[in-house]
Amino acid sequence: MDLERRQFLRIMPLGALVPGILAQDPSVTARNVPPAISLQSGARPAQDPDQIDLLYWNAIVIDALIITRGWDEESFRTAGETGYTGIQTSLASGNMQAALAGLAEWNHRIEDDPGRLIRAVSAEDFMLAKQAGKLAVMLGFQNATMIEDSID
Repeated sequence: MDLERRQFLRIMPLGALVPGILAQDPSVTARNVPPAISLQSGARPAQDPDQIDLLYWNAIVIDALIITRGWDEESFRTAGETGYTGIQTSLASGNMQAALAGLAEWNHRIEDDPGRLIRAVSAEDFMLAKQAGKLAVMLGFQNATMIEDSID
């Protein structure tokens, strides 16, 4: 089954909402969930594909591994098209200088673009971003290599 990245990201959460359905029938996509399947939360059954879209666009969706080097207008456009509420950055961590530079770059980017970005330090920040139609940004690293050989 060939899927575009956006389709894949949109149907992945269905595995949590509708357990086993994707494993039982790999032809199911966000566009053709069978009408008889209801969501665990007690929400109404998916009557038509638009309900899946509505569920997705109303959900808080966080991409927890965004490589943010080279972030530009295309990156903003793509994030908007995916419906992301927030991202958790994967900043460069090869050494302390690179780590601090990445943090500074994103702190400035967030401060300079409050119309699109919110610094996320709590779950509430992601909820605020969703309500405001902004992108919540949680700054982070994949590892601790920036400390090199010295915790000092």
